[in-house]
Amino acid sequence: MVELLAVITVVGILAALASPSYTRIMRSKRMSSAAQEVADLARVARSRAMGRGSAMLFRWSASAKGSSSETQQITIREAIVGSGADKYRPATSCFQTNWQSNSNSRYVGGIHVKAPQYQPSQARFYDVNGAVRSFAELCFTPRGRTFVRYSGGLGKFVPLNGVPRLQIANTETGRQRIVVLPPNGAARVVTRL
Repeated sequence: MVELLAVITVVGILAALASPSYTRIMRSKRMSSAAQEVADLARVARSRAMGRGSAMLFRWSASAKGSSSETQQITIREAIVGSGADKYRPATSCFQTNWQSNSNSRYVGGIHVKAPQYQPSQARFYDVNGAVRSFAELCFTPRGRTFVRYSGGLGKFVPLNGVPRLQIANTETGRQRIVVLPPNGAARVVTRL
């Protein structure tokens, strides 16, 4: 009986010592998971644009507060035309699609970096010049071109010449992951630039 109590005590002490390390590892994993999901969404948008022949939009909005499809920080949308049975025919233009309308585009996927499963994380979007942006849209065309704008439905898309990035940081440890979003759509996660 004494040996059993000794073993239980040693296991308890080891568990108490390992707990802070385990917590740090899990928080780091959450941040990495969020970064990987962002990169995956960008790659899905690009490959879907070329595969389906439909323009795809990758949207970043720092002010998004909720977790519904319309209030996520990062969403991808597909350009569509038609109504009724033909409603989901692909539309090829980034410029002629009303990305704010559910009749001209449809929600495909998205995440909110501040969702509980990614905490404690925060994200910042940097344009090709390194300036922080609260809003950005990248549009991938079926022909493989990428366009960008930084002012929602009012701004004009321009060709993407450079590599914007999205930085996801752990607010407690300061560690960060950076998702680079090159014009060729090969988004990837890096730890440093």
